[in-house]
Amino acid sequence: MGKSFTNRFKYLSRKFTVGLANAVCYKQLLCGLMKALLLTFVCLLGTAEAAIAPVTEPRSVCAKALLPRAALILENYSSGPLIMRALEARGIPVEVGGTLPLPEWGAPSFKSVPGRAVIEAFSVDDELVTRLKKLNIGAIFQGADSNAAFIIDQLNEQLGLPGNPSSTTAARRFKGSTQNALGNAELAHIRGVTTSDVETAIEFGLAAGYPLYVKPNDDGGSAFCFKVFDASALRDAFKNVREGFNVTTGKGNEKVRVEAYVPGLEYAVQGVVSNGVVKISSILQYDKIPVEGHGELYRSEWAIPGDSEEAKLLIAYVIGANRATQMYEGAFHWEVKIHAMTRLPVGIELNSRIVGSKLPLLLGDAVGYSDADLLVESVYFPEEFRARPDVYTLKSHVFRYMIHTPRSGMTLNEEALARLTKIPGFQRFRRTEFEGSGLPETVDLDTIPLIIEFLLPDTQSTESLRAELIEMQKAEKFFD
Repeated sequence: MGKSFTNRFKYLSRKFTVGLANAVCYKQLLCGLMKALLLTFVCLLGTAEAAIAPVTEPRSVCAKALLPRAALILENYSSGPLIMRALEARGIPVEVGGTLPLPEWGAPSFKSVPGRAVIEAFSVDDELVTRLKKLNIGAIFQGADSNAAFIIDQLNEQLGLPGNPSSTTAARRFKGSTQNALGNAELAHIRGVTTSDVETAIEFGLAAGYPLYVKPNDDGGSAFCFKVFDASALRDAFKNVREGFNVTTGKGNEKVRVEAYVPGLEYAVQGVVSNGVVKISSILQYDKIPVEGHGELYRSEWAIPGDSEEAKLLIAYVIGANRATQMYEGAFHWEVKIHAMTRLPVGIELNSRIVGSKLPLLLGDAVGYSDADLLVESVYFPEEFRARPDVYTLKSHVFRYMIHTPRSGMTLNEEALARLTKIPGFQRFRRTEFEGSGLPETVDLDTIPLIIEFLLPDTQSTESLRAELIEMQKAEKFFD
């Protein structure tokens, strides 16, 4: 009798603990507690044999009650598959959906994931909310850069899930709204104007002076971002941006953002925030080059140490910028400049999601964990999330170099690229449709760059390799 009681006590204690652990976040702790108590009651109603059964073989009714709440990924491409793998590795059920009413515009569709329930969340209504409740959705993640941010914020509020206010989504999505929020919080920001009228842009140019940056207001990335030096170039850039492809709509850009030029070095700060806890996962410094017809595109990027003076300045600024834009939950990617004269950070734009489909993997190799890991832990495993370092430590230094075709009809010099594979720290070549340690089968780059990835032992090797590659490209040794 004593042994039977002891086994039963151990079994129920374990069930009680697991039920508590299944609480998705602090707001759901009460739900987890009630589930644990209900589970204990159900198991007590079982037979004596079931009550003293080994804990490795729980009754099916108990096992079913312990299933974690599912995750929904909207726009499951770009960084979406990274989040999906992190969720599935932890045993979290995953559903996928889309918010683009024009999926034919060319990006990999959310419908391409086999065996998944497809949710077309073009707008938030009672029917969609009811369906998500039936699917037991406990968290919603954004895969690609689109209008998903607006829908996710609304759904989180409707479902009672942790998230960011839907009333301030624009501050985390549109460049002009982000700058307004930074200014209202008395943080360093960039003067600019958001307009669909080129004459308004010309007037701003007269008042602010040149050079200026011209870019889409509601689209991410560096495509269709132009640096202009006079009114004529501003008119041309304005037209190019208006007609440029927009990932949110699948059409042109309705609004154009024109901003004053800020001299200085440019950085990207990645991390995750949850329940007031901020984890900085990486900081990259990068440079860009002008590419005809495409504005400025990335040329190279490299990780900086998390304890450097630049990192400390950037982290302090980003924490304040998150508060200013009400970025309370989820992944963030801030682009920030350190002003060449004041040496103070100035925010450029915010993406409230993991950025990129490949870069987070390389950063994860250098740090030991990825943004996808942090994001999943912040929702489903908050204790593990809090145990992560507040600021990353690099085990090796990330360096990526992008090769853009300088003129149409040119081909890559395979002998020059082969030499790169012998540099210590070389990892792989990457392209949208190619990945591997050998040379790509095709050399027709067009506007899609060939990316060369390295993990290097120290910052000095990063700087010397960058200088070497820039000289090689200037001499056109990459091309025949």
